[in-house]
Order: sequence, then C-alpha cells, then structure tokens
Amino acid sequence: MQAVASKLIPRGISGRELSALEDCWLALLSPFLWSDVVSGALQKRGEILFGIAARLLGRRAEEGEPFGAVWSLVDGARLCTDRQSREFLIECAKAAIAGLPRLRVPGELRPLTMIAAFAAYDALNDGRGGWRRVVSALRHSMFGVMPR
Repeated sequence: MQAVASKLIPRGISGRELSALEDCWLALLSPFLWSDVVSGALQKRGEILFGIAARLLGRRAEEGEPFGAVWSLVDGARLCTDRQSREFLIECAKAAIAGLPRLRVPGELRPLTMIAAFAAYDALNDGRGGWRRVVSALRHSMFGVMPR
C-alpha cells in the first residue's frame, strides 16, 4: 500500500480505481459453470489494469483497455480448472479480439500490449505456440498489429 501511495496516487491513479479491482478478483471465486458475470469481471479487471498502465506510459486509458480485456480473459481461461468454463472464456476472448481497434498500436503501448498479443495468439490457436507464437509477437512489436 505504501508503494501505491508513493508511486501511483501522485501520478493520478485513484484509490477508487484500484479498489474496483477487488470485485473483479472476487468473481473468480464463483462456482463453476462460469457465465457472463465472471467474464465481465475478468474483462473489467484487464481494462482497469491496462488502462492504468497506458496512463503511466503517457497514453489515454481507453487506448489500453480493450487489450487488457483480451489478456485478462485468456489469463482467466489458462488458470481455470473447469473445461466448460475455460472454453467459455476463450470464446469471450475471441469476441474481444474481434472487437479490438484495427489501428496500429502506438509504440509507447507495445511493451504492454505485447502481453495481449501473446494472449490473443493463444486464444486463436488453441494454445499451440511454438515459433509462430514468437513470430506473431515480433510482428506486433515491430508493426503494432494484433493477431487476428
């Protein structure tokens, strides 16, 4: 909490924003089968985290938020032990990927959105990685395009 107070609050990140993350994390304690409530909480978790990070990188929160939603849905699916809930989250992630802006990601955001690029690749390719996953990430890093 001291680090938050000393590093984030002076940079315009409010305690209210950070406290909203609690509800997002609590949704993960919901019993299976997960539904829109959990996927919505996961999306919000990513939006908050990537929105804050975008602001810390000198950009607008809205520029990072949709990428955070993708990352968070895939992250939730990776950690989910229930097959049906995991598949549901991957389908939600695919819908979020389809809704990503078609514009190139600004260079300042690429270190952040690289995480979302890996997540998007994994969701679209059933977690099969290998060298194509790395190529996809390099493509994102160099050109700012997301896997589709």
